[in-house]
This record gives sequence, structure tokens and C-alpha cells, in this order.
Amino acid sequence: MGLFKQAIFGIFAVLTYTYIKKWSASDLPVNFGGSWEPEFQDVADVFRKNVESGKEKGGAFAVYYKGRPVIDVWGGYADAESYRPWTENTTTVAFSCIKGVAAILLVKMMELGIINPKALVKAYWPEFAVNGKDNITVEMLMSHQAGLVYLDTPLSLREYIDDREKWLKTLADQSPAWPPGSQFGYHSLTFGMYVDELIQRADPQHRDTATIFKDLIGRPFGIDFGMNTPQCEFGRSARLVTKSKLQLLIDSLRYKTLNNPTVREVTISSASGTGTARGLARLYGIIANGGSVGGDSLLSRDSIKYLSTPIIFGKDTVFITGEETSFGPGTFYRKNPKGQDAVGHTGHGGQVAIGDEANALGIAYLTNHLSINGIGDDPRYVDLENALYRVIDRLQTRT
Repeated sequence: MGLFKQAIFGIFAVLTYTYIKKWSASDLPVNFGGSWEPEFQDVADVFRKNVESGKEKGGAFAVYYKGRPVIDVWGGYADAESYRPWTENTTTVAFSCIKGVAAILLVKMMELGIINPKALVKAYWPEFAVNGKDNITVEMLMSHQAGLVYLDTPLSLREYIDDREKWLKTLADQSPAWPPGSQFGYHSLTFGMYVDELIQRADPQHRDTATIFKDLIGRPFGIDFGMNTPQCEFGRSARLVTKSKLQLLIDSLRYKTLNNPTVREVTISSASGTGTARGLARLYGIIANGGSVGGDSLLSRDSIKYLSTPIIFGKDTVFITGEETSFGPGTFYRKNPKGQDAVGHTGHGGQVAIGDEANALGIAYLTNHLSINGIGDDPRYVDLENALYRVIDRLQTRT
């Protein structure tokens, strides 16, 4: 009987906690802040309405236009459980948006003569050239043509942290799923594993991806984004939560892991990047406006052209949507509301970070309330994008 009473008490305690948490989270005051130029009032209003309606529970949206910040808004909560509001400096995980950032870093390294896109990967990583991988070029690896979409030998994140030699041997020994260069398929997680090692081996100083990004791009150009989350930065990072009740049980363990500061410190340039929407919008805004800011060049015109030109086009054999897809050197392409190409990358849960050179726009949307959307189709983002391009159309019509 004692055990039965304890069980009843335990169930009651859990239900009470769940009710209180749900009640307190829904009872939080509306939190909205930011700045914008008067012409972009309509866009700010869309974001505000999303926050006020509860459609946006935690996120930020930022835009650079012709090299200047024109809108930077945020709202909701970085952590509703602890009543921590989303603020100007809140960061969150950008998921696959980091692939676009890694692509920019690789192209920067190419411009500096550190790495050659046409070179074989084995030129930088000799151990890589086994089991059918000796003809894989840097460009093939970057554009999802290498066939290294999974690992035959499963490895844990703990092994990645504690046993680097085993991890590297597993990567180097992996056989391609198809003859490299014969087709392409989205390397959702393995992209970052291979690219991170390639970057570190190619760099004369053998810096890791997080360090070399900070040295070449992050610090010099004031980009509030990192390839991981150092523990000293964790205090301003948002807690990840699922948006769909159906996903809650499945995702709870995954997001519990991703909310662990030790895990966030790990760099895997497929999903580990953390920053502000403002930081990503600034990065893509520089690229979309010629590649320079304040007399300093992030990328040359030729490098931007390379970054923005698809390498492969057709049906993705892994991420099957039924539609044709194009990839550049780590970049993903999507049409803006005007039917023009924008380049960058989208990410799990609704994240978007893109540059639109045709309209000189750098755009980023980040959220910690993760939806099932991951290709720029999250309704929260689509609302903002449509409002933004209506404003751009008006401004361009005036001129």
C-alpha cells in the first residue's frame, strides 16, 4: 500500500508541475523589442503580431539592406520556464544554417590560397584516400556529391569529444554510398564532420573551425555568430523547445542533449552554430552588397560569384522532395517572393539565413521554438519574408 501511495503522490506531483508550468508559461507578459527604419514598419508589425498572438514564442528577425541594418526585432522568451525574455543579445542554435557559414569560411580560405576547391581531399587529408574516396575533390565534398551521407560504424558524441583518433579513423575508413560525383544527396550531419577536419588540416596553423571562423570573419567583421557555443556564452543562449505537441515525446531527449552546455561547446559544422539573427543578417548583408564593409573585404566579387553559383542541380537522392534542388559549395538556393535566387542555408525548426544579391539583402530568422519546417517554409518566416519584399518593391518603385 505504501508503494501505491507513493506512486499516486508521484503522479499527482508530475501533473501539478506540468499544470503550473503550462499555466505560468501561458501567463507570461508579451515581450517584444527592437529597432527598424520607418519604411520597414509593416515588417516589424508582422513580427509583433506573431509574438502577441503566440505564433512566435521565442525568436528574432533581422535584415540588412544595401549594407545597413534596417530591421532588428526580437520577442517571446529565451527560456519560458525560468521567465527569461528574448533580448537584443539572445543567441540560439541555427542548425543547418551553419552549413552556409562554413561555406563562406571555405570560400574565404580559397581566396586566401589556403585551400583549392578543385584539389583532391587526400591532398590535405592523406588517410581519407581509401575505400573508393581517392578521387573526391573538395568541391564534391562541399556540394553533397561525395556519397558520405552516413557512417557504417555508429559513434556517440561522447566518443567525438573523448576519442578523436577513433572518430577520425571512422570518417577516413567510410565507403561512399555511391560513386563520388555520379549523383548528389544531402549530407545532413556528416557534411560538418568532414568539412571541419578538412578545414583544420588545410589551415597552416591547424586551427579548428570555430577558431579560424572567429579569426578570419567573426571578429574582423563584427559577426555575432560562432561555430559552437563556448560555455562562457551559454548564459545568453536560448533553451531549445519543440513547437509540436506530437513531437514533444520524441524530441525531448534530443533537445535535452542540445541544451547541455558541454554538448553545445562541440563544433560540428552541420548543426552546432549559435548566434543572433542580427549577426547572420550582417554576414549575408555584406556578401549581398559587394563583399566589403568599411574598406575591408570579406569576399571578392569573384568569390561571391563562386559562392552564389550552383555546382549541382537535379533530384536529391537522400532528401527526397520530388522537386529539383541545387547546391553550391556548401550553399543552398531558394527563390525569393520575386522569383529571384537567394543563397545561404535554412535549418531545422524554421531557421533561415540568406543573402539576396539581386536586392542587396541579408536576411535571418532564428527561433528556439522548433517547428517541423526546415527549408524556409515556416509560416512565421514566410509572413515576415512576404512583408519584407512588399516593402522592397515599394522602395524600388520610388527610385
